[in-house]
Amino acid sequence: MAAAGMICVILTAFFCVIARLQPLLERRPHAFVILPVLGVACMLSILPLAFFLGSQSQFGRLNPINPRDYFLLARKALRALRENNLKVTSKDF
Repeated sequence: MAAAGMICVILTAFFCVIARLQPLLERRPHAFVILPVLGVACMLSILPLAFFLGSQSQFGRLNPINPRDYFLLARKALRALRENNLKVTSKDF
């Protein structure tokens, strides 16, 4: 449940940042370069949580709210993605 709450918080923060950037984008059109960076950052922060929700038994007693556990979770998830050509199953963790 904590992971789902964190996903909601991350998406809400992403939406708020985009809403705050809108006036800047109207005044300075070249600032749109920030948008892909924000999108990738949002996806990379949500991806480990989605993996955690999909296969909680593979991650043991990790609590994604704890920053240390979240970074361990992210490292496991991103390593599994990198080693398996971006195709991950629950046994890859």
